[in-house]
Amino acid sequence: MVIWSGEGGESVRHWTAPSRILSLALSGDGSFAFLGLESREAVMFYTFAGGLVGRLPHSEQVRSVAMDDDATIGVSTDGSRVIVWSFEAGAAQAAWEVGAPVEFVVVSPDGARVVSSAYLGPVTLSTLHDDRPPSHETLYARNPGLSTGRFAPDANELLLGTAREGVILWDLQAMQTRQEWSVPKAGQWNKAAVLSVGFGESGRYFAAVSSGHSYEFAVN
Repeated sequence: MVIWSGEGGESVRHWTAPSRILSLALSGDGSFAFLGLESREAVMFYTFAGGLVGRLPHSEQVRSVAMDDDATIGVSTDGSRVIVWSFEAGAAQAAWEVGAPVEFVVVSPDGARVVSSAYLGPVTLSTLHDDRPPSHETLYARNPGLSTGRFAPDANELLLGTAREGVILWDLQAMQTRQEWSVPKAGQWNKAAVLSVGFGESGRYFAAVSSGHSYEFAVN
């Protein structure tokens, strides 16, 4: 893994993870990296000093991880389970079964909400509570081919990308889709999967696509 300077373009630090990295999440200031590994564990790195903070064992390869901006909680996949970790305690604070292999998880910047996307299964919005188990709402009973997702900074919107040229914006206060867009195909026979999505200023939304292009959208 290599940390790069966004200003000068040079590498700042590099280090080696204990196993092949399947997923990576950064804290808001970039000081911590939460890694999902092929070796059936998730690990936390202190990026500025390059130190391994801790290891969290899993029963399967950790295909997706997510972390809140303050690096207080992490979320990981463990087969068909979603696990929420307290980094301070170094232990799981919640876990639930979704009934199908979880492909990716997304956590809101404040760590209060989690989206889990299961292969051929449900896409679920879960809200974490201090005094009771998480509550769950179904966004899709059957996954529409999602490939990535991201919460807005205020966690009131959710932007999703699909492996089939689709970008979907959810209004999480109204609990309904607000807008959908399509990106051009990579060619007659090639799909253009959305690899990453993001929020800009003044109601702008972005998507990076496997065709090598990126796109900017606005709500009609």
